[in-house]
Amino acid sequence: MARRIAAIRSTNLKDIPEPCKFCSYWESPFGGGETPSNLKREWFIAVLRNFGDCGKLIYVDGKPVAYSQYAPGFYFSKAKNYTAGPPSADAIFLSCLFVAPDYRGKGYGKSALLEIVKSLNRKDFKAIETFGNKISKGKPSTPYEFYLKNGFYIVRDDKKFPLMRLDFKSVALWQDGLETLLEEIKFPLPSREIPVPY
Repeated sequence: MARRIAAIRSTNLKDIPEPCKFCSYWESPFGGGETPSNLKREWFIAVLRNFGDCGKLIYVDGKPVAYSQYAPGFYFSKAKNYTAGPPSADAIFLSCLFVAPDYRGKGYGKSALLEIVKSLNRKDFKAIETFGNKISKGKPSTPYEFYLKNGFYIVRDDKKFPLMRLDFKSVALWQDGLETLLEEIKFPLPSREIPVPY
């Protein structure tokens, strides 16, 4: 399987997988009375212009199978309404980390986290924060157990949505296992023909 990771731009917004493509939960305060896909487009264009990279897509054989969305917490006005919120000022807020059901448990979520950390390592942030989901494991919201397994810890607990944090300095501890992760995902190496001397 050929795998590719791309930063979200205006040209590939259409590739955001369902149901995220039609969800404007985090963007809804940003605009008014528009369709969810238009709100998401406006949000991404504004944040790309004012902040920079704020989302990733992972493709497998040309099909988008994973999606992430992140930015400083003030771009997500709903975050302050959560009991365990708001996110810390020194952290990037991860509003969505979605992997299509058929591709879960294969390392794509962890791979997306690594890509986010790599894209932010030159900015003045110390961590990623997000709300883990304790109540609806069947929904697109990422279960808090996933975050615990990948180095996050609970900053402020809550029965439904605890605020969780991954410090960038701790990423090095599990980044060493990246080669194992890559084997699990089974990235193909590009084939190169080696000339055989006669």
